[in-house]
Amino acid sequence: MSTHQALRYSTTLRLLQAIYRKIRMKLKQHLITLGAAAAFGLSAVSAFAQVTVGVSWSNFQEERWKTDEAAIKAELAKTKSTYISADAGGSPEKQLADIDSLIAKGAKVL
Repeated sequence: MSTHQALRYSTTLRLLQAIYRKIRMKLKQHLITLGAAAAFGLSAVSAFAQVTVGVSWSNFQEERWKTDEAAIKAELAKTKSTYISADAGGSPEKQLADIDSLIAKGAKVL
């Protein structure tokens, strides 16, 4: 590997590491919000009339998530709450964008 290639590799690696740290920090902030909502459970959501609940799926293709989505929708239907979701397809970057989008669409609980 030439010195020029090594320098390009090093610069690219540092840039990717910085992006990764930024994504992790933003995801951690969103997960704290999600964790707080999960701690109260969906029964707490029923205390709010007609709340919009957003779910960001990391990879909706897994069978478990389809079962969980049906349960979430059934519980929310009891309070006439709105369910919105997004599937990141396994991409952490897309999931961050999805979370921002869900918030912009009016999700009060993630």
